[in-house]
Amino acid sequence: MMPIYTIFTMLYVINTILISISATDTGNETDHLALLAFKSKITHDPRGVLKSWNDSTEFCQWEGVVCGHRHKRITALLLHDEGLAGTLSPYIGNFSFLRILSMSNNTLTGHIPPEVGRLFRLEILELKYNSFEGEIPANISGCLQLNKLVLSHNKLVGKIPFELRFLSRLQQLRLDQNNLTGDDLSMLANLTSLQALVLSSQIEQGGLGFQGSIPDFIGTFQDLNVLALGANSFTGKIPTSLYNLSMLQVFSLGTNFLEGRLPSEFGLYFPQLQLLEIAENRLTGPIPLSLSNLSMLEEINLSSNEFNGKFEFDGSNMQNLSKLFLFSNHLGNGDLDDLGFLNTLTNNTSFKVLNMNDNRFGGIIPDSIGNLSATTIWLDLRANLISGRIPFGFGNLLNLRSLLLSYNRIIGAIPADISHIPGLQLLDLSRNQLSGNIPLSLENLTWLSTLDLSFNKIRGALPPTLANCTSLLQLDLNDNNLVGNIPYQLFQALTLYELKLDHNHLQGSIPSEISNLQKLVILDMSSNNLSGNVPSSLSQCVALTDLYIGSNSLDGFIPPSFKLLKGLEIVDLSHNKFSGQVPDYFSNFSSLKVLNLSFNNLEGNVPTKGVFTNLSGVSLVGNRKLCGGIPQLKLPLCPTMKSKGKKKSYTLLIAVLVSCVIIGLATATSAYLLCTRKKRRASSSETLHKKRFIKVSYDMLLKATNGYSPANLIGSGGFSSVYKGTLLLDGTSKDVAIKVMNNQQSEASKSFLAECLALRIIRHRNLVGVITACSSIDFQGNDFKALVYEFMSNGSLDRWLHPSAEQDEQFQSLSLLQRLNIAIDVAQALDYIHSGNETPIIHCNLKPTNILLDQDLTAHVGDFGLVKLLPKMSEQLYNSSSIGVRGTVGYAAPCKFIRALSVDLSKQLDEGFTSSHFQLN
Repeated sequence: MMPIYTIFTMLYVINTILISISATDTGNETDHLALLAFKSKITHDPRGVLKSWNDSTEFCQWEGVVCGHRHKRITALLLHDEGLAGTLSPYIGNFSFLRILSMSNNTLTGHIPPEVGRLFRLEILELKYNSFEGEIPANISGCLQLNKLVLSHNKLVGKIPFELRFLSRLQQLRLDQNNLTGDDLSMLANLTSLQALVLSSQIEQGGLGFQGSIPDFIGTFQDLNVLALGANSFTGKIPTSLYNLSMLQVFSLGTNFLEGRLPSEFGLYFPQLQLLEIAENRLTGPIPLSLSNLSMLEEINLSSNEFNGKFEFDGSNMQNLSKLFLFSNHLGNGDLDDLGFLNTLTNNTSFKVLNMNDNRFGGIIPDSIGNLSATTIWLDLRANLISGRIPFGFGNLLNLRSLLLSYNRIIGAIPADISHIPGLQLLDLSRNQLSGNIPLSLENLTWLSTLDLSFNKIRGALPPTLANCTSLLQLDLNDNNLVGNIPYQLFQALTLYELKLDHNHLQGSIPSEISNLQKLVILDMSSNNLSGNVPSSLSQCVALTDLYIGSNSLDGFIPPSFKLLKGLEIVDLSHNKFSGQVPDYFSNFSSLKVLNLSFNNLEGNVPTKGVFTNLSGVSLVGNRKLCGGIPQLKLPLCPTMKSKGKKKSYTLLIAVLVSCVIIGLATATSAYLLCTRKKRRASSSETLHKKRFIKVSYDMLLKATNGYSPANLIGSGGFSSVYKGTLLLDGTSKDVAIKVMNNQQSEASKSFLAECLALRIIRHRNLVGVITACSSIDFQGNDFKALVYEFMSNGSLDRWLHPSAEQDEQFQSLSLLQRLNIAIDVAQALDYIHSGNETPIIHCNLKPTNILLDQDLTAHVGDFGLVKLLPKMSEQLYNSSSIGVRGTVGYAAPCKFIRALSVDLSKQLDEGFTSSHFQLN
């Protein structure tokens, strides 16, 4: 017979198992309900990750959900990089077995629910790259097992909760890129297990963030390998206790108000350091030679301080060094060997970026600079005291994108081997003492976008072969000794938007081929020896905002065709030999701010409207036969006609009537011919750009998009991502769409260039309006290219034709009339780019996702990254097998109405349409 104690033992075990099973069942249901509550707060699920969250499968099989093997309780929620929008449900606190909560890189908003503090088993909490607001909940201190807390790149405010001192197991604390403030960080003193402390604030908030001195106790975190306290308002000196952190790999204190000197032994303290970033402070003194001992360094950024003296540096032991930023200091003594440190970088196979502009480096550029790594993409030596000649050898740097040597004392000729750099995009040699001719071989630089040789002593003729630089946007050759005629071939550089040839000795007339530069925004040919009439074809450069042709010997009338240049802002025609009357059309130019017509032979009445009412904006001195105008101009009154008798009156009357009849007939004939020949181009002339493209930097676009926050992401493709941003335009904030190229894709640069070329040619009310472009490098020295467009508030046509279940009701349907209007808009856009433009263009990627709608549901065609620019359009082109959809793999929703309408829109509209002509799929 079984002993009694054995029976009791068995009963106890059975009871325990039953209780455990019961508890598990209850817990499972709790987790299940919490998941459903979590899902209910998600308002947008673009990748459909939550579609599997239904009753057809057990919740442990739902995507992003991880359960434990023993109790089948949820231990991890892994929903990062899914683009989820909505808020974080307070039911998150019911996952009592949760160890990992990872929801980074989404677009979640609202507050972080304090119920997170109930997750006492939680070890990892990652919510970076969202838009969470409010303060960090103090209840997080209840997660006593937490070892990783990452809340970076949100909109959190306030102070760090004092209760965080209880998280003694914490190894990573990353709160950067928020709006946190405070001058007391004592709550962190107990976090002695920290390996990463990142409290960098948002750069754009400037002067805010954490204040006071950097706490000494940070130097007691012996395991710390990442310390990033940048973009705050820390003051005082760098605490000496930080030099005890021998495990540091990242030391970043940039953009604060730190002062003092770096100790001479600095380079002995951090043997494992990979990133040293202390830019934008007030540090002084020499840069320690011991820095050369940091053999693991990959990036050094000491820019924008007050470092001075000789830069004694030996990079021969730094095989991983890729970026060296020294700009905006007082380094160098103007000595001949100031640039000797460049010799020590030649064995470094990883080197990419050197920026040392705005210092006092003297001497000559060593020949060894051509032996830098072939990976070098950026060399910036501007604004120093460099002398001597440009050495041969730059042609060895086959991946160089930018070479900047302006504002120095360099002499001699431009080496021809610079033209051997196939991908060079920016060449700035201005403000030196260069002589000799412009090398003909520069025509090989087909990717060159900016060539600036201004303020030198370059002589000889302008090479017509510069037109072969087919990507050229800016050509600045002003203030040199160039002679001869302006070659007409130069005006075949169709991408030019800025051309400066002023203050040279150029002669002859302005070639009529200047009409080819229809993207030209700034033209400066002043202070030369040009003569003859101004070609009326210049009026075809309808994007012009700044026109400077003063101080020449130009004569004749100011062309009547200039009335087409309605976007002009500055016009300088002074010091020439122009005759005739002051054109009245200038008074109708609403954007015209400065008009200088002084010292010519103009005569007659001066208009009294527009710019002519602005005494500070108009100059008419030196024209002795002018009269009238507003009284403030103090010009003589214009004489009036007096009667000479009836005979003369009748004769004059007849002459006037005959003249009117002749002019009327001529006008009617001209109007008929113009209407017939240019009817197809009428729509494009309505929306010509009236303002020059603003200049934007990477930093401006970074701020405009909140650091390219996923919350601002509105679209993405194979070569780019599009963000909504806010830029200051004309003194007011304006929403824009910023298309950032993905330069990791090999075709991205070609797509960017293709889009720039197309958008500089075309202007139409039914094309997405481009505001500006940016080609630069980011703060890590990587290539950065972006286009800035007008923001289309109603999104893409695809969004209206094929709305997802989660979208608002406003995207559910379009009326027949709206569809008709959209069809006509798109057809007009295609008709324009096919046959209404000087250079025919094939879009090659037209689909509903590339048709955008503004607030009035007016359609605008966009995405010109795959266009084809053709020398000639023909009817056969529409049937060519070489033209087709190039950007979409697989099924692309068609727009069947496009082709029919684009052939002859005006004819079909005259015949009338019925709804059967249109089908939006």
